[in-house]
Amino acid sequence: MGDKRKDIELVFVDDSKANIDGTTAQLWYVISRNELMYNKKVKKVDVKQKVRAIESGIVIDHIHLEYGEKIHELLKDRIPKGTSRLLLEDVESTKLGRKDLIKIYSYEISDKDVKDIYSLFEHGVEKPTISYIREWDVYKKLKPIY
Repeated sequence: MGDKRKDIELVFVDDSKANIDGTTAQLWYVISRNELMYNKKVKKVDVKQKVRAIESGIVIDHIHLEYGEKIHELLKDRIPKGTSRLLLEDVESTKLGRKDLIKIYSYEISDKDVKDIYSLFEHGVEKPTISYIREWDVYKKLKPIY
């Protein structure tokens, strides 16, 4: 619930790797435990911070590249001033390869906003997933088909 999660990749002296999905637990513990477990010395540690979870609001995910900016422009005058929002462009995605992502904190977009967002996408382009979040949990998810 709202913790800062990280992907940690340990690279051992023989260039073998171990991936750990964890919280902000003390890194020295993770390293020493894995050195004992694999009986190899750690040569390098690569830590990738994941995007922070939100307590309430919406997440627009799996946005095809360059559509994130279009959605952001569409919503910028509709969302009240002072509402925190985050636009991440050209980030790694297992589903799309690269994607855009939008998070809007403590605010929910209207049904009209959703229709307007989906109308930005040309026929044949997969539309993004819109997740509504309350108390750290997704309570409604919209995933339209092309």
